[in-house]
Amino acid sequence: MNNQISEQNKTISININHDMGFKKVTINVNGEELVYDENSEQYSTDIKNLATSIDVNPGIVTVKISVYTLEEENKEYTYEASTEILE
Repeated sequence: MNNQISEQNKTISININHDMGFKKVTINVNGEELVYDENSEQYSTDIKNLATSIDVNPGIVTVKISVYTLEEENKEYTYEASTEILE
C-alpha cells in the first residue's frame, strides 16, 4: 500500500494505491469523512488507485486514513499525519 499526501496552496491531495484493490477506504480530514466502499456509486473491485483533493483552511490539518484491501478484507491499514497549512 502506498499513501502520498502533498500540500499545494490550501488543498490536500491524497493518493492511495494497492495492487489488489480496495474493500473500504475511509479518509478523515479534520473531522470531515470521505468513505469509499461497496455503497459508493463509483465503487469497483478493479480500481487500484484512489485519488482525491480536499480544500482546507489554514491552520493545523490532521489526516487519518483507514484502508481495507481486497487482499486482506479484515485487516485494517492506517495512516495518520498532521501539518500546518499557512495562509
